Amino acid sequence: MNIENFIQQYGVKIEGLIAKLTETLPGLSGGFISTVDGHPVAHFSSSGDDPSRISAMCASLFALSESLIKELRGGDCQHIAIQTSSGPVVLVRIPSDTHTLVISAAANAKTPLGSLLSWVNETGNSIAASIG
Repeated sequence: MNIENFIQQYGVKIEGLIAKLTETLPGLSGGFISTVDGHPVAHFSSSGDDPSRISAMCASLFALSESLIKELRGGDCQHIAIQTSSGPVVLVRIPSDTHTLVISAAANAKTPLGSLLSWVNETGNSIAASIG
């Protein structure tokens, strides 16, 4: 299935799913689901971020991290966690039979990194289950 068909088939479904799940983590400020090659699939944001730009940057960061992991140890990068002065940012791989996706999310400074990572993992698992 090409990426346009994938987004058409699953984009709205994924956005509905993440809309429900955003209520479970106070402090969540944005999230983006994209393909590993940078195509935006679904997103939510309280600050009007550009989903195409964010998805491309997340794909690049994930690809760079995978290259580093392969150089150092081998294996696949499962997640990236970044703590900033304004709050945590997490990227997690979502395996899928059709397209590997990356979910990235950001939260405010009051949100613990572990809480965001847990939320992103649970959301990624829900997305993976919904798209097969």
